[in-house]
Amino acid sequence: MKMHRDKIYDNDLLDYYGNLLTDRQNEVMKMYIADDMSMQEIADSLMISKPGVQDLINRTYKTLDDYENKLRLIELAKKREAIYREIKSLIDDEYIGEKIAQLEILK
Repeated sequence: MKMHRDKIYDNDLLDYYGNLLTDRQNEVMKMYIADDMSMQEIADSLMISKPGVQDLINRTYKTLDDYENKLRLIELAKKREAIYREIKSLIDDEYIGEKIAQLEILK
């Protein structure tokens, strides 16, 4: 049974912090979040128990949430994106618009 979390946010967590996870955590979370596999499907695929998968997912979510609570990379990225959009909507100058586009590429 899927936990009730925000899928977009969970994908962001995995994108930003996935490299900080163990290989096994990263593999299972990609299967669960990105591939939308059930815990039973993951357990069958990796030949481990469903409770083992559930425990790993719960612990990894806690780890990912802790990373974001401490580092706030997703929060800051969303704030930067909002500022970019606001500036972009106010600027009519083509040169400045090009520079903003270059900044967006660097995100």
